[in-house]
Amino acid sequence: MSNIGPISTAKEAVETASEMERENGCNASAESAEELNASTSTKRKLSVGEKAEIITSTSADETQNTKQAKTEAEQTLEDKPVFDDGDKLVPLISKGKNVMYGWADGIMSLFSREEIGAHYWAKHMIYAARDVILKNLDDPDWEGDPVPYVSIKGVGSIKDLVAAEVQFEDWKNPDKSKHEGDGWWWELNLTRQEPLETTKKLKVKLESSEWDNEGYIWGGKKLGEWWLTDIVPAQGDSLKALKMVHARIYGDGSDGED
Repeated sequence: MSNIGPISTAKEAVETASEMERENGCNASAESAEELNASTSTKRKLSVGEKAEIITSTSADETQNTKQAKTEAEQTLEDKPVFDDGDKLVPLISKGKNVMYGWADGIMSLFSREEIGAHYWAKHMIYAARDVILKNLDDPDWEGDPVPYVSIKGVGSIKDLVAAEVQFEDWKNPDKSKHEGDGWWWELNLTRQEPLETTKKLKVKLESSEWDNEGYIWGGKKLGEWWLTDIVPAQGDSLKALKMVHARIYGDGSDGED
């Protein structure tokens, strides 16, 4: 019994060793196969991965470009005013600032009951008219269309108008060293909603009109009540554009430089 145990154990050990060797061999073969497959697979995966990475990179670039283009388009749309007020003659915006051109004597009449038939042109329409003029400078037979305008009248009692004029007093005697205006043409800022954060405001009524050499208001409609919030000098490119278009309206042959 005592010999049987060790012999059985040795036999088992041999068999176990052989089995382990076979297993090791199989495992080694399996590992070699796995390594080979892994290598091939790795190469294949790397190849696919690299390609996928390139495609992904291109896709990301395209996505980024698309997002950038979309953002730029949205910014452009945001920059463009939505003309949801006024009328077809003089489109205006209900939210934000509308800039109108006016001349000195006409602006002074806003703070009185005096009727002098002053006209005010929307800045965006003057710029559009200027662009058309520039495109047709070489055509001696070209005649531009007159630019529609609005009349603006101050609303309230004489006391209200005088009180408002005090708030706008600085426009009549501006510091000429701080601007390049000519003292005659001005920009008026108008808003549909009353500005609550300032006392510098004047309620006004607007009415649109086609151009008429006699200064009559016709062809438009009453545009309701608005608020004048500021009067600043027209200067630089703004003044030049206004003078060019105004010269064409009156047909004096001027190029708007004077």
